[in-house]
Amino acid sequence: MEVLKKIGKYTGITAKSALPDTMAVKNREQITAQVIIGTAGTLKRLILFGKRSLKHMKILVFDEADHMLAGFQ
Repeated sequence: MEVLKKIGKYTGITAKSALPDTMAVKNREQITAQVIIGTAGTLKRLILFGKRSLKHMKILVFDEADHMLAGFQ
């Protein structure tokens, strides 16, 4: 996140951490950042509560997806 913020100073890219323990998703403000970093569950709740739309999403990256898929073996 820190590297992304430093890059954003020169490129204009905005980023936001979507951590479940920082604030209840229902009470969170609308997220307009270009890059959102968070767990799959937190991102799902942001979408369900209308805090972020998928309408303009171009790329979705799941970090450590192998751990999420481990249950399908």
